[in-house]
Amino acid sequence: MKKFITLMLAAAMMLTLASCASDKNDGNETTDPETTVNENVGNENEGGEEETEEKDETPATGAEAVVEKIWGAYAENDKFPCGGGDSENMDFEGPAAFDITKTDELDGTLGLPAELAGSLESAASFMHMMNANTFTGACYEVKEGTDVAAFAETLKTNILARQWMCGIPETLVIIDIDGEFVISAFGADDIIQTLKTNTTAQYASATVVVETAVTE
Repeated sequence: MKKFITLMLAAAMMLTLASCASDKNDGNETTDPETTVNENVGNENEGGEEETEEKDETPATGAEAVVEKIWGAYAENDKFPCGGGDSENMDFEGPAAFDITKTDELDGTLGLPAELAGSLESAASFMHMMNANTFTGACYEVKEGTDVAAFAETLKTNILARQWMCGIPETLVIIDIDGEFVISAFGADDIIQTLKTNTTAQYASATVVVETAVTE
């Protein structure tokens, strides 16, 4: 029952938010989650007892581990309704891994163009559940030897080329962590500044390579 509800909510979320942002070049769309799920929903067994499905407790690795560490550094008064992941790997309670083979979703949801997908080892996302344009963040683990400066410039160009609906994000930031991970985020400036503060606090080597206003 829980899986069915979660899948229905994820599908409704993707359809509802499809109109909130799209790429000017190919029409891909940015999602904007509006729902939450109760993790305690379960099924009843033959004896009438409720069975709850246990959440996967496998430790996060790669990009997911990085974004979870950053999110974990947020003070309670800085936190917002946060979810993450792709359409088949959705977490309504915080950051989650994003399937790097889903190139259309990487572009439509996070703004990563398909041409960069081949440079990835892993990806993860976290976004504002009420409006993705208020905040959408992603972490990309890039392959060894990737030109991070060129990666960031291509990512920046693709995000800034989008046609924004449901409000325009104020600021785009892209952060390099040791040439191994790239953080990108767009949204309200105060939330972006908090992201920068928490990222640099957790990773002393983090360097802001892009910070620019988002305009139409």
